[in-house]
Amino acid sequence: MAEALNEMQALGQAKVGIYAGYFNWKSYLEGHTDTWPGNTKIWLARYNTTLGTNADVWQYTETGTIDGITGHFDLDISYDPDF
Repeated sequence: MAEALNEMQALGQAKVGIYAGYFNWKSYLEGHTDTWPGNTKIWLARYNTTLGTNADVWQYTETGTIDGITGHFDLDISYDPDF
């Protein structure tokens, strides 16, 4: 993962990030961020009443609704105004 993030940044991407489900984050990614670019953004999906960890964006549901629009939507909370 670090190689891909570092390569994207080396190729000129000012912002790089990871989107993951909470289980995959906790099981495979969280403990390996020391080699990632320092400005890597974290966007986690966890359909729960609390996120339970630090992230830049929390996708808290996949069944959200928006008045006037038919269907379900992913809804998120951003904790980072620059995301």
